[in-house]
Amino acid sequence: MENIATRHLKKWLNLPRNATRAVLYYPGVCCPSISQVSKQAKLSLLSCISASSDDQIQELGLQLHLGDEYLQTQSSDYSILSKARSQLSSIPMARHLYLQSKKLAAADERSRYDKHLDTLSVQCKLKDSVSLESCCGTWNRLLLGCNPGQLSFILRAASDTLPTPVNLQRWNIQCSAKCILCGGTQPTTAHILGGCPSALTQGRYTYRHDQVLDCLFTELSKVLTDQCIVYADLPGRRASDSPQATIPPALLITPYRPDIVIHNKESNSVALLELTCPLDSVRHLELARDRKLKKEEYQLLLSELDRLGIVNFYDTIEMSVLGHYLPSSLSSFWNCVNFIQNNFTMLKSQCKRIFDLAAAISISSSRRIFMAKSCQEWCVDF
Repeated sequence: MENIATRHLKKWLNLPRNATRAVLYYPGVCCPSISQVSKQAKLSLLSCISASSDDQIQELGLQLHLGDEYLQTQSSDYSILSKARSQLSSIPMARHLYLQSKKLAAADERSRYDKHLDTLSVQCKLKDSVSLESCCGTWNRLLLGCNPGQLSFILRAASDTLPTPVNLQRWNIQCSAKCILCGGTQPTTAHILGGCPSALTQGRYTYRHDQVLDCLFTELSKVLTDQCIVYADLPGRRASDSPQATIPPALLITPYRPDIVIHNKESNSVALLELTCPLDSVRHLELARDRKLKKEEYQLLLSELDRLGIVNFYDTIEMSVLGHYLPSSLSSFWNCVNFIQNNFTMLKSQCKRIFDLAAAISISSSRRIFMAKSCQEWCVDF
């Protein structure tokens, strides 16, 4: 049954036949497999019997051959259950025992898939995305609202099984494996979505960055109090378009334009945020954050604000090309909003909602960039 279900899922999502099952069944990424659902049902039954103090239920357990001696040698499910029981109180409730067992079973499943992915040369890139997914859970909240085309793009981009020139050559569909835009010899998914110098020059990556930035600007405008004004480095969103400035010229005249500037007129304080949209891995997100935090021009800008006696806040936020972010980015956004507003605390759930909207924009923009990989010209009316 699971083989049949896997075959139909791959066909529905337009996944290649050689796509690893981890793309579909890695815990918490797409959907559970039939075997995973079966294991959860067994753990639920075992938890109810193990945690029950009813003599009749205990007797039923013995009748079902669920005695300790049998299970410890024959059932991996009982091993998980025993481990979960040792981590909880001496007489845990059935629900707590089941949830802990389910958590341990998922960890075992992840470990099994990780070992499998380590043996793959191309699809091992999926590990980068699933490690981020465990941090922020963006896909888990977004995938149910995706159509098959969007879902297929996300899963294939994460596992590098999209029809890139490199993969098309590997699959014996075409002879050349060169990037149509820059002529590079390794046009992988990462190259097309965030590493092509010609795409950067043409403004393809700027388009995605500005789409995400516009989403953040719009949502911030809705949640900020009346004494706060938000500006963004976008046409019509700046504090001044001639000359271009995101910091109000009345406060400071500077050539530097942070992506987002929030000015509190009442306290005369400013909060600055810088946005980056790197590739989908913890390493790329951390490198982008470190680079922006140490950027010399922003250090000079903060020093100038301090000299003028303007209370300021500066931090960075990173949204990957596939909609993932680090907890530090969410905390930066939350701290920024709460810093600039007096007597108002923004909920973390509100921040997550805004980040989920921005993540969906980043994914759709990346998909558009990939679909235009063979077009020499790039023209988007923002």
